[in-house]
Amino acid sequence: MKKDYAKLIYKIKEYDLFKNFKNIEKLSEWLHELSDEEASRFLSLSIPASDIVFPKKLLIHKNLLQCEDYLKRVEAMNQLKNGDGVWHLFERLCSLNFLHSKNYYSDMNLLKSSKNLQYALWVINDDNFIQSPYHQKDLKMILGAKDVGGNDLDFLVASALAMISKNKDSLQSPYHEEDMKFITQIGSSSLQGTHSYPEHSVDYLALNKNSLKDKYHLENMKILAENYSISYYLYPLMTKKEYIQGKYYREEIQALTKANSKLNARAIYYYITNSSLSVEERMDLDNELWDNQVPFRAVWFGRKKMDNSEKGSKNPKYLENLALLNSLEDKYVLFIERLLSDSLLRKQNYQEKDIQTLLSLNNDELFFDLFEVMSNHNSISSIYHLMDISLIQNTSSYFTRRMLISMATNQENLNSKNHWFDMNYVASLDFDLLDSKTKDLLQYLFLTSEGIKDKKRMSKLKEIQPEFSMEKIDKKGLKLPKRKVLMRIKRYFV
Repeated sequence: MKKDYAKLIYKIKEYDLFKNFKNIEKLSEWLHELSDEEASRFLSLSIPASDIVFPKKLLIHKNLLQCEDYLKRVEAMNQLKNGDGVWHLFERLCSLNFLHSKNYYSDMNLLKSSKNLQYALWVINDDNFIQSPYHQKDLKMILGAKDVGGNDLDFLVASALAMISKNKDSLQSPYHEEDMKFITQIGSSSLQGTHSYPEHSVDYLALNKNSLKDKYHLENMKILAENYSISYYLYPLMTKKEYIQGKYYREEIQALTKANSKLNARAIYYYITNSSLSVEERMDLDNELWDNQVPFRAVWFGRKKMDNSEKGSKNPKYLENLALLNSLEDKYVLFIERLLSDSLLRKQNYQEKDIQTLLSLNNDELFFDLFEVMSNHNSISSIYHLMDISLIQNTSSYFTRRMLISMATNQENLNSKNHWFDMNYVASLDFDLLDSKTKDLLQYLFLTSEGIKDKKRMSKLKEIQPEFSMEKIDKKGLKLPKRKVLMRIKRYFV
């Protein structure tokens, strides 16, 4: 049967399809490209135009017109009365792979009974989904998705199921069916949704290639769902090969799940990974920490990845240190973690002593002051490190202590042959009683290269504190270096 152009034009007018052609030339081009069989199928349409519920442009879709059962497929599409908000996705019903699918009519039958088609239409023409051995079962789960968590976020559950149902890695893993079932059981509370980053949720774990090869995958899915408040820390450990294949993999996961607070978990995460969080992750977590009135210095202490910081697993006492971090108060834990991760502090054999000193304190101001010295690499590299800390710890005046901290971390002063003399000299003063002119002179003499090398330095210091002598300091019984080191230092003071 040859094409009857007049009838075709009339049919196009009947279904108000002229608007789908940019101009008369495009219409003419379409008519000439239309095969006789396709023209015959189009002309056989008898459904009243007013009864067509889907976008009418699909009536002349090339793929649909090529189907021998064109009319039957049009009728099947027209039974989908629930396309509000998703009519634009109906074109996927005309994709060749779906039209050729053995499940076409059974899928269409399922679609017509659902109230929300959006997420099913997302995947309906995906090759992996079409060829999936779980195709029918998964489609039913997507269409019937309910948020059992009571948050009324059915769409989030449906979205997660849809993404997993078409994921090749999931389909090829032994966990696909269990993961799909688990998503329906937990509801939306530990789901993230598509196109949201950084990845940290149960639905993304079900898509992760490394996790899907992990024998602990199902266990991790449950752990992540039950500990979703620390998902930013758990997820990287569950998805990166270096941790999955690590010696302490399960101990690290367990340490995080046992964390007494989010800050404990953050510190443990830092210690395990030797990394920091992204800006987005920190903002999300810090907002909640502020709501819980966690101390300012603890929340905003920025853990920077230093050149000599290291993963905790390099420390012989790694597992002990994980337990230690979990035992600490929120306001201290990030600072102790910073010291535990400092490889230079560990190699200099100061780490254990410094941390013990901090944990023995009951004065927060002194804690943070000493931490400043303990985390300073000028001080750590110095033979005076422990001596300076002891001296600062025994100094009650805040402003005097601040001056001592400046000197204990000042490379010029640490390199000076007079450093220990200088520290004891300042410790003998009460900076609260000094005038600004004297304070300025002391800062010049102790903290600047010119002042440290000043030939009249000692005479100027004697004018300020004429009664000071190292002999008096020794008699006070302050902790001094071991004898050999002390003798070496004393030679400079003669």
